[in-house]
Order: sequence, then C-alpha cells, then structure tokens
Amino acid sequence: MATDLTAQVLHALSETEDSILSTDTFPSISSTEIKSALDRLKSREMVLYDTLDKEEALLTSEAEGVAANGSPEAKVFEAVRAAVEGLKISELPVCWLDCMPARLENLDIHGG
Repeated sequence: MATDLTAQVLHALSETEDSILSTDTFPSISSTEIKSALDRLKSREMVLYDTLDKEEALLTSEAEGVAANGSPEAKVFEAVRAAVEGLKISELPVCWLDCMPARLENLDIHGG
C-alpha cells in the first residue's frame, strides 16, 4: 500500500497546479501513512511539503442540547427566579429531576 500511496500522491499533485491538502485528498488514509509516503517522496526530492496542525472541535449531542436549550443548572436557576411563591422540587424542570438522586425527590426545599 505504501508504494501505491506514493504513486497516488504524485498523481494527485499532477492533476492540479496548486498544492493539495492530504486530509482532503486522502480522507480515509491515516496521517501516519500519508506522512510516510510524503517523506519517501521528499527524500527522493520529488515533493516539498509542510505539515499544518489543525484542530477541529465538534459538539457532542449533549452539548448541542445545552447550546439549544440551556443547561440543567440554567433551567433550574430560571425556574427558581421565576417562582414568586416559592418552588417545590417536584415543580423543577424534568431535566433537573433526572439529575437528582432518587432519595431527594420528595425533599421540600421550603422546610414545610
């Protein structure tokens, strides 16, 4: 595969006037394999290349929910802030009840 990859790199470079990004041109090939092929071609003075570091952050599904709807803590804060006559735990948003230990579900935060 490594010899194949050097040929693929040369072919990809011959197809364009510009440089290529290996991650875009060969997305299914590991960066280690790409670097190895590029090093072989560089040692033969067939290519020049620079390594670019890139980090890409993606939200998890939980974080997407927090971004769209707010965190459980923010929902509880808003519920407490909006409550004029006090608030019982059973009146808190469902997300809070899901996070609470079962032994606290019947706790009255007003002591009554």
